[in-house]
Amino acid sequence: MIRGLSLAAGVALLVTGCAGTTWPAFQKEQEEKYLGRPLDNMLAEWGSPINEVHPAEGNAFYEFQYYRTSYACRAKVETTPDKTVTSITVSGQNGCIDPPL
Repeated sequence: MIRGLSLAAGVALLVTGCAGTTWPAFQKEQEEKYLGRPLDNMLAEWGSPINEVHPAEGNAFYEFQYYRTSYACRAKVETTPDKTVTSITVSGQNGCIDPPL
């Protein structure tokens, strides 16, 4: 019985390990990479934004999109007037965070 439980626990750990990154983990990774840094860092990795809003005063808003093996990945970013990233929200299909098998 104990051997069966150990095998089941090992299989569960293996499956969990193969599942890859979760959306909350990917969000945190992107926040650590870009928050408080220049928008240019984001442009270098994500390319040109697909949408921009520059109010007369206050923060600007950008939307980025790229394709990873045909999966659409998006990021919505807010920056200060000097283009320092203050918030980022990522979304998309699971292929954005976990390479397809």
